[in-house]
Amino acid sequence: MYSQFFGNYLLERKILNKEELLDALGSCVQSEVAPPFIAVFKGYMSQNEADILAMEAEKANVDFYDYCVEKGIISSDQVYDIVGDHVPHYLHIAQYLIKKKKVESDDMIQLLADYMSQFELIDLDFMTEISDAVDQLMVNFSSVNENEYSGDLIDYFTLLFNNLINYIGSDFSPLSLQPFAGYCSKICASQNILGKPGIYTAIDMNEETAVLFASRFAKYDFSECDEYVEAALADFLNQHNGLYIVNASNERNRELTLDAPTTVNYDVLSSDGEGYFLNCKFSFGFVNFYIMVVEDNTPPASKLPKP
Repeated sequence: MYSQFFGNYLLERKILNKEELLDALGSCVQSEVAPPFIAVFKGYMSQNEADILAMEAEKANVDFYDYCVEKGIISSDQVYDIVGDHVPHYLHIAQYLIKKKKVESDDMIQLLADYMSQFELIDLDFMTEISDAVDQLMVNFSSVNENEYSGDLIDYFTLLFNNLINYIGSDFSPLSLQPFAGYCSKICASQNILGKPGIYTAIDMNEETAVLFASRFAKYDFSECDEYVEAALADFLNQHNGLYIVNASNERNRELTLDAPTTVNYDVLSSDGEGYFLNCKFSFGFVNFYIMVVEDNTPPASKLPKP
């Protein structure tokens, strides 16, 4: 999952294009990250030092890490630190781009540092647990198994959990995933994902929770629920859905686009589509997500009388 996020990060920075990203993602399953590059990533040596040491170790027919220890470059404990850690998947993309001479090694190390700092990456094992939890939520709702788009929905929710952690925080627990045919909104932003499948998406919460959620996302202390808070909720939904359609294109060859997000506060909406309600309990309140597959791209309609 993180390899895709790093790829999207590089796309946004115009380091590579979509075709190059697809090639790089393909390389993730075809190669291993070389020990010298891991040592550079860990900060134990420069790329130039690693290149020289790798050539010397190869000439001497000695393992790279053993050679570095023998030369006093790194200690045995540092070797254990390197080989004992899980190698992040995004290092595959980094190594691929360096080999293809798309990015210089020193520049890539800086890009990786900026990326990790910006997104505050968490332990990959924890992300696996979250992914498994989402899958289990979907499986428990039996009708999903009969839906041809169940894989798309699992992708959507898995990405949603990751984005909640990255942008809002990990202090939440996902509650049960339930079917719904309509809902009564409070402070709510919605957006349509257009294409096949068409998906109606919405994020909803009470006013107090909205202020705190928006403050975390925008990194600004809002004091009241106003149009700026509403805009922050819409921005979160739009950013998440934007990442989703990029991943859907890369992984499932889906051609999807986005409508502009809209605000649907204090409304009653219903639809004949197949909908899913997910409630997440944060330390500061409950956040609700509504996801509905709509074959004809028709979003839920308001049931309130128009003035």
